[in-house]
Amino acid sequence: MAERGYFDLRNVIPGYTLILLIIAINSVPISKILESTGMTSVFGGFLAFATVLGGGAIGFLASQLWWWWFHRKFSLYEWTPIEALIKKYELTRSKRPEDKKKILLVFDYVLHTELHSEEKKKALSGYAFRRWDMYVLLSLTKMSLILGVAIGAFFRFIGEYFYFHTSFTENLIADFGRVEFWILAFLLASTFLLVFFVRHGRAWVLDEYKAIHELIIRESSIKKERLKEIFPPDYFAKSEQKKNRSAEKESSLS
Repeated sequence: MAERGYFDLRNVIPGYTLILLIIAINSVPISKILESTGMTSVFGGFLAFATVLGGGAIGFLASQLWWWWFHRKFSLYEWTPIEALIKKYELTRSKRPEDKKKILLVFDYVLHTELHSEEKKKALSGYAFRRWDMYVLLSLTKMSLILGVAIGAFFRFIGEYFYFHTSFTENLIADFGRVEFWILAFLLASTFLLVFFVRHGRAWVLDEYKAIHELIIRESSIKKERLKEIFPPDYFAKSEQKKNRSAEKESSLS
């Protein structure tokens, strides 16, 4: 996956989200352990320092799970204006993976050549790339919210059972009015509410991403003949290949 930088928002925001959720769910057992060891201030400073530096790294490592799922379930083939590209340049239409890769290669060539051909198109290029970055950011944030709750709950149950030798759920039920119960309930409700809004925001950004790229393809000044000079004949529809062959035969006979 392409990376803009270590402290890029696509890494930092999901990383911090994951860290904060895990710490928030386990704040009570962490504070008890620190009080018993007398390392509250030292550990607090170390945790803050490690969080600032480690947010990008943790976000990047966690993002690999989403990228694996994304490429396994989807493909950039579904994220690009394929129909507009095929019709404009009469490319080979097929569901075979190798033909999809050919179409994506043509798409990348047309997109980057078109967007960098004139100075006035830099704003359009920036908008198109920002839509993709925003989609990835929202997707990774959604994943971090879900992972943060799952990992935080896992460590909380493990810590309660093996370290404190108590049952977390039984304690909450027995002491229904305790402050932590309401804090955790509010935290979980807020997390799932954020997941809901992030999901809908991501769908909106994806629609914008598809629309702007389809516009770029339709308004592209790159001619079909130019692509035929660059890419092999099997990239194009069979009818086009037959026309090229017949034209070559006529030129050779003449």
